[in-house]
Amino acid sequence: MERHATEEQILAWLDGELADAGVEAHIAGCEQCRVRGSDLGTASDAYGEYWKRRKQQAPPPPRTWKDASELMLRTPAHARGGAWMAIAASVLLGVFAVWRFSAPEKVSAAELLGKAESTVSTTAGGMRIEIRSKRDKMVRPAVWRRTGDGARLRRLFASANYDWESPLSVRSYRAWRESVTVRSDSVDVQPQLYVVRTETDGGVLREATLSLRKSDLRPVACHLEFRDDEQIDIVEAGVEPEAVSAEKPAGLAAEAKAQPATEVTASLELQVAEALHRIGADLGDPIEVERSGGTIVITATGLDARKSEQLIASLRIPGVEVRLVAPRQSEVATQTESANGTARRPAREWEQRLTGHYTYEEFADRVLGATEGMTARAYALKALAEQFPAAKEEQLSMQERAVLRAIAGNHVAAMRGHVQRLDQLAAILDPAGESVTPGLVGGDWRARAQRLYELSARTDLAASALFSPDAVANLAAIRAAVLQVAAALEEWR
Repeated sequence: MERHATEEQILAWLDGELADAGVEAHIAGCEQCRVRGSDLGTASDAYGEYWKRRKQQAPPPPRTWKDASELMLRTPAHARGGAWMAIAASVLLGVFAVWRFSAPEKVSAAELLGKAESTVSTTAGGMRIEIRSKRDKMVRPAVWRRTGDGARLRRLFASANYDWESPLSVRSYRAWRESVTVRSDSVDVQPQLYVVRTETDGGVLREATLSLRKSDLRPVACHLEFRDDEQIDIVEAGVEPEAVSAEKPAGLAAEAKAQPATEVTASLELQVAEALHRIGADLGDPIEVERSGGTIVITATGLDARKSEQLIASLRIPGVEVRLVAPRQSEVATQTESANGTARRPAREWEQRLTGHYTYEEFADRVLGATEGMTARAYALKALAEQFPAAKEEQLSMQERAVLRAIAGNHVAAMRGHVQRLDQLAAILDPAGESVTPGLVGGDWRARAQRLYELSARTDLAASALFSPDAVANLAAIRAAVLQVAAALEEWR
């Protein structure tokens, strides 16, 4: 059977009423059809349970039905047919009305998440989220590029294959859900919310719940349960960050006001991207870019005076507005605690291999510097690919496309330098690392950018185990991960 089973065939298969042996064999051997069957079965069960509850909660009728037989006996024979038809029509109309206004809302997790991702716009630049667990609590931007803060939580998210940079988003939840092979979905329809829950028997993360506001399908809360009983809640911080006022550096304007709104074009977006790249503001600084009407709004959080001046000076572009935001005290406190927590460390077996090369502190500084530089470039490259999909790139002139490719090429070249340094450091710990042949990635440069980002994140996670008191470092795996990134970079030559 070449085609996948239809929805009707899958439903018949679930009910044990499928008569076509060929289709049944296809479903049994097709993972995609079985996943669709799981989604349909979950939705069907939720529908039945909801309808059962509604029937139990329904009030009794205001009065009993009247027996129409006596009326029919008094009705002339020639008129009885019309009377019966009138009664039947009334009954059908009543049944339709009851069904129309009391039928439960059928919601599929896959369809709801797909609709939410296509409906919800990019997270607002000034939005904050609060992440809470038994051991940690931090308030941070909803989309965060920093790699050094919240190290323990970041490693935990990476181990679960859940996006740390934008955890309260439909895209992140959906990406994790689709990465799970065997899963069970359910949707709880509440008066104001859709609550999507996904459970799985495999992986570090056993259950994730995402709450979507009904009115606009915007995610407002996320709950994660890990297999080691770790639980994490992610919610909106609730209070917008305070704008810089009295604390502004001397001579620094609060905002670079935009010119009268014009249509945001691909050319304008490229101007902004090129300006940010020119001053290095696309490498992890807490800077968010969003569209607001006909204006591009740049929101920068907690920059020092020098960077703030550079940002405003480079973005004096018609149609662009710059907003400076002060960090909240809770964020500063969390970052300080995280830094203090890394000062104490136990002795490690592999440190003896550094003899004659570096001290532990020198080695740690060099490894962390190289991995941070690598991941920052990989993230910037991925963000550039997402900002300029093929359809938008086609709107640019030939000269503008050359600028876009030059920005991407600059990130690749810088990333290659970080990876070479990281490979030299990893070779001290594992001199016998085997070379890796680059695997060709289909599609254009955006696919290669995504691949580099995934490999860099995996390498960063492996390398961080060297300095984590809670993890056991696998020296061969670290070297192999570095060599995989190096091989993927060869595709850009």
